[in-house]
This record gives sequence, C-alpha cells and structure tokens, in this order.
Amino acid sequence: MKMKAFIGILCAALLMTSALGAEAAPETVGAYDGGTASGLMIVKKPETSVSSTTKQNYTLSAVCVSGVEVSLYSYDASSGVFRLKKDASGNALTKAVNAGGIYLQEIDLSKETNSLLLRAEYGEGNYQHVRLDITLLDQGLLDSIRGFAANFRSIFGGW
Repeated sequence: MKMKAFIGILCAALLMTSALGAEAAPETVGAYDGGTASGLMIVKKPETSVSSTTKQNYTLSAVCVSGVEVSLYSYDASSGVFRLKKDASGNALTKAVNAGGIYLQEIDLSKETNSLLLRAEYGEGNYQHVRLDITLLDQGLLDSIRGFAANFRSIFGGW
C-alpha cells in the first residue's frame, strides 16, 4: 500500500514539474528580438520577407524541425511590439509541427501592410523569429497596371 501511494505521489510530482517546464508562447515579442537560434524554420510562403498579394485569405507556409511550436504574431504600432494573434474563439494561433515538418496557417490580410512575425520555439530557450511584411493589393490597381503595360507594348508594335 505504501509503495502505491509513493508511486502515485511521484507521478503527480512529475506531472506538475513537466507542466511547469513547458512554456506557452509569450503574449508579446519585442520588435527587434531576433531569437536565440536559427534553422528551426524556413519560410516558404511568402518567398521573401517583404511581399504583396491580391488574395485577402492567405496561407503562410514553412518547413520546420519536427517538434517545433510555431506561433503567429501581428505588429501593434501603438505599443511597438508584436502581439500573439488569436482566432475568433480566443485561442492563440500556435501549432506544434509534427514529424512531417510542415507548418501551414491561413490568415485574413487587412488592406494596409500586414506586419507579421513567426516564432518557432524548440525546447527551453531555443527560438527563432522571422518577420514578414505582406501588403494586400487592390485588384483594380493591378488590372490598371496590366492595361497600361498592354497599351505600352502595342505602341511599339509588340516590342
């Protein structure tokens, strides 16, 4: 009986200490914090850190080390920090990357430039930050540019 009680107390203690060791993503990240590690994540979409798109519903993607936890942040200009983004239910946009190593996150872009930060965290104290600036373009503006380019080519006989 004493042995069962001892094992029960030991299991409870181990469970509580393991929960204390696992840190959740911080609510805010400094704008100039570059992280403590590199190579935890390679962002594939967007292809560059400054990009533009006409798609309001946009999918971010990255290849990550298996077991990495990736969190998405957006820049808060009033406080000068990145804040953890949350879904409509109030849950943090944080995902654990499985053995496949693929991270995918759909987001809705606002009309201005969307300053985002992806934070990949692995183990205790190892994290990488990747900043992204994605501008949502107006489709009408893009159509006007295409029309101008077509007219320009026709003036020079297709040259």
